[in-house]
Amino acid sequence: MKPNKRINKKSLIRSISKRVNCTAHEAERFVTAFIEVFGEAMENGDNICLHGIGSFTVKESAAHNGYNPVTGKAEVFAARKICKFILSKKIRLPAE
Repeated sequence: MKPNKRINKKSLIRSISKRVNCTAHEAERFVTAFIEVFGEAMENGDNICLHGIGSFTVKESAAHNGYNPVTGKAEVFAARKICKFILSKKIRLPAE
């Protein structure tokens, strides 16, 4: 099976500039602004729904007891916020 292509910020900027026929600088400004708005929304606990892509939600993870395999000791892991992503039904990936 062929390995998946990895899309990073630079390749995303290049693809957007070609697709909408703008300069790479303009596409970079757009991508950077999108990342900033997205990050701020996540920090505020907002849910983000991108039609045709999926939805991102912020969930609270409760504090829990766990095991650290490096030290071999039991630890208490603090509560934290996690980002959960649910893929749109339009992009369902085939099972392997």
